[in-house]
Amino acid sequence: MNKEIPMTCIACPIGCNLTLFTQDKTLIRVEGNRCPRGETYAKDEYIAPKRIVTATVRVTGGLQNRAPVKTDQPIPKADVPRLLDKLYRLSFSAPITCGQVLYQEEGYAVIATLSVKDIESTSP
Repeated sequence: MNKEIPMTCIACPIGCNLTLFTQDKTLIRVEGNRCPRGETYAKDEYIAPKRIVTATVRVTGGLQNRAPVKTDQPIPKADVPRLLDKLYRLSFSAPITCGQVLYQEEGYAVIATLSVKDIESTSP
């Protein structure tokens, strides 16, 4: 069965409107991309979609009670809910430094994207 799948490319700021042509769930060709990144993006998104995950984690003893984090690389889209569930249950002690690896799994790390000072370091 032939199928046309519309998609917007996010590989660069142009945002090309792509059309993926498939036959029996096999990607045949990509049209509408203005650069090679569009074709690569479409193929990856169709075959094995991945996402950078951003979230917040609980912080104890800090000036803020949550810290923003992100994965250091895209992970399989199917793994995102499991990772988010894990991150929302974890808690980290301040201080936290921007760029610090807070959690690691095989193949990727979750890093802090903002520093959080501990309460004690700001006392007079």
